[in-house]
Amino acid sequence: AAWSEAARCYEAALDAMDEAAEPVPAIALHRQAAVCHRYDLELGQAIRHFERAIELCAPFGDMAAEAELYLWRMRCGIASQHLLDVVVDRTPLERLVGQLEATHPALAAEGLVELSQSFWLEGQMQSQWVEGQVARAEEAARHAMAIADRVGHHAAFARATMSLCVPQWARYDLLGSLATLEAGVARARKAKARSELAGGPLFRLPLVLTWLGRFDEAQERALECCAVADEIHYPLEEGLPLAALAQLAVARGDFDAAERHAHQALLIQRLSGYHWA
Repeated sequence: AAWSEAARCYEAALDAMDEAAEPVPAIALHRQAAVCHRYDLELGQAIRHFERAIELCAPFGDMAAEAELYLWRMRCGIASQHLLDVVVDRTPLERLVGQLEATHPALAAEGLVELSQSFWLEGQMQSQWVEGQVARAEEAARHAMAIADRVGHHAAFARATMSLCVPQWARYDLLGSLATLEAGVARARKAKARSELAGGPLFRLPLVLTWLGRFDEAQERALECCAVADEIHYPLEEGLPLAALAQLAVARGDFDAAERHAHQALLIQRLSGYHWA
């Protein structure tokens, strides 16, 4: 409710202004409204605001501002199986990331994370792992990690590990993905913002621990994930730790708990369209 109310306030401000006469504040308001809609799982509305902000931003030639809007737009697309057209629209962000790496390395790292996810997600959403796309996804993720490590951007490093673990899963490298995700969680904690723990490597770690048979650790991490999601009102990726809890319950023979966790995860999926839930 808080995210929705904030979005309405930003939209009311936009309704009261002449965007053509005041493009700079309009860009900021569209961006803020978009971010609120994203966290409220209203991804289509978020994308419309980001696209309007991009349109208003274009005449200024501010590549950094434009890249930041494009990466957020793609971040919204990645969150839903119904927005593949946004996910595969990589050309503008690829161009901007290439131009900004020298001058805005942290932003370039963020952009590479979204591009990495775009590469592997396109193939996964088409029900096939395409070797070339998986390789490009891994390359972009490792590039992002290298840049983020060099400039001390802990949040970007953490998100890059989240993207890197998927190609590792595709080749059944569970121990490698565990090390990758643990490094990502450590960096997310260094970012000193609880919001950086939402989603990302922390929410994927319980699944890997479950697959490796480390049930107690998996449950402890999964419960932490659910607490973080509740604390910052971010249910989008909560289906991931809930899936781990469902698997753990099945392994332990507690089928009532398994059904409860699975039902909650599927409810999140229906509300958000987030296919990983």
